[in-house]
Amino acid sequence: MSMENLDFPSFLDEKMRERGLTLKKISELTGIPLAHLENLHRGELGELPSGPYLRGYLGRLGKILDFEPEIWWKHFEKDQGLAGSGGADKLPQNRFALRPLGKYVWFVPLAAILVIYLGFRFSAVAGRPMLELREPDAGITTSTGDFQNVSGSTDPGNRVFVNSEEVPVSPEGGFEKRVNLEPGLNSIRIEVRKFLGGAREELRQVIYKPAEEAPSATSSEE
Repeated sequence: MSMENLDFPSFLDEKMRERGLTLKKISELTGIPLAHLENLHRGELGELPSGPYLRGYLGRLGKILDFEPEIWWKHFEKDQGLAGSGGADKLPQNRFALRPLGKYVWFVPLAAILVIYLGFRFSAVAGRPMLELREPDAGITTSTGDFQNVSGSTDPGNRVFVNSEEVPVSPEGGFEKRVNLEPGLNSIRIEVRKFLGGAREELRQVIYKPAEEAPSATSSEE
């Protein structure tokens, strides 16, 4: 059909027949509301949204029906009194179309770094704590004294318990505790706890054998 008479409803009819499309199908393909397509098909431009939207609709129709939308837009501007938004006027975007990442690309590596950092921080406050014991030695040891020194180190900020009694921890992470021994086998339990509950425990056993007292002078004379 010739465009000399610039009858858009008739032009639209012919394009739809050529491709076997209905207004409903075109609405599904372009995202243009069916009511707006019906108004455009009847030539009732006054019922349509503002000029930039109409221009956007023409652009989408041009892709589906294979025609140059700017020719019709200029016709509507001239004869129907429609106004655009000036020189910077752009076709409205399809709200269902994928948006380019553009300036947000930088966010991906930043998010990855943040996740890794938080993972390390979580391990620092909630993972299994570090515990190094200097004394007593591992396994079962023997002592002739009535006490045993318990000393070692952990990460600063952790809490240390020796036989369920909390022991002060220095700013550098060191700790020390004197434990009284009973004759025979003594179990010493050392526990370290992190801020969010991560814990570690070590068990040391010490056999206390009191030294035999030297015989008195009176006993010797007898």
